Amino acid sequence: MDNQINALVNPQIAIVEQNKLRIVIGTDYLNVEQLEEPKIKVEASLTTCARKTCHARRNAFVAESPTTWDFQDSRVPRHEKSKKKGKAFKHAEGMERKIPMPNCSTLRPSCWKTVTGLPCSTTEHTKIESHVWKNELSEEQKQMIILSEDFQRFLNRTGRIVERALGESVNIYSDYTGTMDGEDGMDEKSHQRISLNRWFFCDRWSRNRCVTSMDWSPQFPELLAASYNNNDDTPNDPDGVCLVWNTKFKKTTPEFIFHCQSPVMSTTFARFHPNLIIGGTYSGQIVLWDNRVQKRTPIQRTPLSASAHTHPVYCLNVVGVQNAHNLISISTDGKLCSWSLDMLSQPHEILELHSKQAKPIAATCLAFPPGEVNNFAVGSEDGNVYSACRHGAKAGVLETYEGHQGPITGICAHGVQGGIDFSHLFLTSSIDWTIKLWSLKENKCLYSFEHNGDYVYDVAWSPTHPALFAAVDDSGRLDLWNLNQDTEVPTASVVIDGSPALNRVSWTPSGLHVTVGDDSGKIWVYDVAEVPNYTFVSGHGRLMDPPARNCMWRFGYPNPVNYNDNELFCGGYAVQWVQNKGQCGVCGDAYHLHEPRPHEAGGEYAKGTIVRHYTVGQDIDVEIELTANHLGRFEMYLCPNNNPRQVASQECFDRYPLYVSGTRDVRFEIPQDTERKAIFRYKVTLPAYVTCTQCVMQWNYYTGNMWGTCENGTEANGCGRPETFRNCADVSIVTSTAGVPPLFVQQDNPFLLYYKDYRSPNIFPLVVRSQVCLSTPLYRRIPGMNNWCQTNCLRYPPNCPATICQCP
Repeated sequence: MDNQINALVNPQIAIVEQNKLRIVIGTDYLNVEQLEEPKIKVEASLTTCARKTCHARRNAFVAESPTTWDFQDSRVPRHEKSKKKGKAFKHAEGMERKIPMPNCSTLRPSCWKTVTGLPCSTTEHTKIESHVWKNELSEEQKQMIILSEDFQRFLNRTGRIVERALGESVNIYSDYTGTMDGEDGMDEKSHQRISLNRWFFCDRWSRNRCVTSMDWSPQFPELLAASYNNNDDTPNDPDGVCLVWNTKFKKTTPEFIFHCQSPVMSTTFARFHPNLIIGGTYSGQIVLWDNRVQKRTPIQRTPLSASAHTHPVYCLNVVGVQNAHNLISISTDGKLCSWSLDMLSQPHEILELHSKQAKPIAATCLAFPPGEVNNFAVGSEDGNVYSACRHGAKAGVLETYEGHQGPITGICAHGVQGGIDFSHLFLTSSIDWTIKLWSLKENKCLYSFEHNGDYVYDVAWSPTHPALFAAVDDSGRLDLWNLNQDTEVPTASVVIDGSPALNRVSWTPSGLHVTVGDDSGKIWVYDVAEVPNYTFVSGHGRLMDPPARNCMWRFGYPNPVNYNDNELFCGGYAVQWVQNKGQCGVCGDAYHLHEPRPHEAGGEYAKGTIVRHYTVGQDIDVEIELTANHLGRFEMYLCPNNNPRQVASQECFDRYPLYVSGTRDVRFEIPQDTERKAIFRYKVTLPAYVTCTQCVMQWNYYTGNMWGTCENGTEANGCGRPETFRNCADVSIVTSTAGVPPLFVQQDNPFLLYYKDYRSPNIFPLVVRSQVCLSTPLYRRIPGMNNWCQTNCLRYPPNCPATICQCP
């Protein structure tokens, strides 16, 4: 290949296929094919070098010998020529555009004037014969080029590109309709909740090394960094390894390889520095790698001293924002250290974590709630969970959560953003074979998942589905739990081939795949069957007629404004079914709240104001407004309470069902074809024998969008445990003579205002129906305008200028 080396002065990309070498330069290329020694055929295209720059187009030249060049004109475009000659490399097309061009002088000194003897002003394609290439490289010069830093960088980069291309495989027979996969159009894999996608393993660097941690790049979500322990079988290799895998391409080797002299126990990408990867080691050092540097060892490391960690660093976390962020590390030495990536010589903050007995906390894992930089939770070797804060008057340990009977192996804070705030929830795993659900608002365990039969090593919430989490254990089993469906057994499980101990579990940022790492150095990637988020997204609704306690203010009643009056759903699905075991307050409050609950007698919104007056046996109008329709059914009940200071019991409600008018059915089924936002009006019949000065009317809404097991044993949407909404309204029921209400009964709302529309001669009652109001783009830059609009538009009567505020 001496002649090929002569051509490789400073190429941009070289692709080797059997005995052919292809050199891509700008938008054209050189194809070098060894035919018969010493003949070399070279195809290229060169035009004039006006303004001393090189441009490629459609020329070709042939060298009859290693030292003679013959230029010939050719009008065939390069991509067509490569197809005709069969030299096209199918994955390389377009790659040359992504790699910067070298300096033209390195390719053609003085615009080839020294070679051809022609001036640079030549503008036509030229045929030259018998020009001698005088600068043949010696063996020493070739070695210098090969060993140079530029060539090594080029080879490293282009090698990865070629490897990605070679690893790709395209199945042109893919059937997207499913009609070719069997009679029912579905293959076996499509019925599985978890199916193996691929695995990552490097025989050189990960064999017999335990996977200790995994992290995903925030800038490049296809990149996965994994840290590994030492391999006892290879004492001469580095003890610690960190590999970066690329999940986008089907290549089987790591994208980057880093190592150090101590086992790496934790790793993370530097969130705001895409080229930096940080590792925490068994020796207590923190190391920093840079993928731009042509070496695999750390570019920085913390010193081994008592001023930093002296025990293994089991967790790393980057918190903060672009211009103000820190690296947080935690160790079993009882220290939490805060570092600046610009200076790792010493931590700029150290927080000593001590238990109530003044003993250092041997922390094994760390979790920050989403968006938090101050408050955090740690798991420890003593089996306790501790909440703490970094700054403030109470810096240090705040609360102790006792419940586990063994060391805690993993902790994960809930991070899914949505209409309901679950950021206070977190999960822990332990070698006591259990997974526990906690809340930072409660110092006791909310729920214990006890289905595992071995050590549980890690647990992780789904990044996209608020009710889904994954867990792995020592028996090689991966479990998926969906709190919408069941809390006793996992929704799906799979046992890894060979049953290796699974040490770590992590979700891809998309939430469509879950990755697990085992104790032999292999990382498994599993596809997760799509779990629609709508199965957990809360429906929203309220009882508008008679006006419920939570929305009386919308009709002018002097009651406190409840901006979330459409969210009386027993605290949310997880709170109702996990924390409170399915129990709910009679008026929609979370069952675990201290009494009196906000919407029950004595609470903030329960003032005993009578909003409607009815007569016995009357068919009354009911109006329900759903701001998020999730199908299901309504049910109405009545309790003759006669004491505004007394809480109505559920037993009282159950004795007096309100049947849909003309039927003996308490259920009003929501039609399947209704809109997402809808108003429902129907009639119910009051009992013919009940009178009261104060009756509490209870509205129940059971959603119909939860997946579960039906009565016939099949699984379907609508068969799961429903999300529950409840509202209460205060009414009175009196006797009547010949169906005429007594004259003393006030039928109208004395607080209700009316308005007249210029398009109609009628007047209309003023009812506030908006839920959220924001400032218009013109006023959005003024601080506090969104709060101003929310406060002034959602009050009675509203003050909501259309030029200032908008209520979608």
